[in-house]
Amino acid sequence: MTNVSSELGFVCPGCGIPMEDGWEVLAEGEVHRLTCQFCRAQFDGLIVECEACGSDDFVTNVSGIDPETITCSACGHSNRPRGANDDEESYL
Repeated sequence: MTNVSSELGFVCPGCGIPMEDGWEVLAEGEVHRLTCQFCRAQFDGLIVECEACGSDDFVTNVSGIDPETITCSACGHSNRPRGANDDEESYL
């Protein structure tokens, strides 16, 4: 299950306990392997900035994250390119 949280606060996808906002040092746009400080579950985390509205989301998933499937929690915009065979990039 993928969890999307805004304002970079989030809950552990394993135990559901809110995690402290201590991830300011993580690079945006890179998938990071994290460990819950409570249940010790390992999961992936990704900071995503919406190209449309600029809102930040912190996405977590225990089984991996596909950045192309993420939509903004604030406006619903998807950064997924359309027309994979086209030379020109087009976004939803």
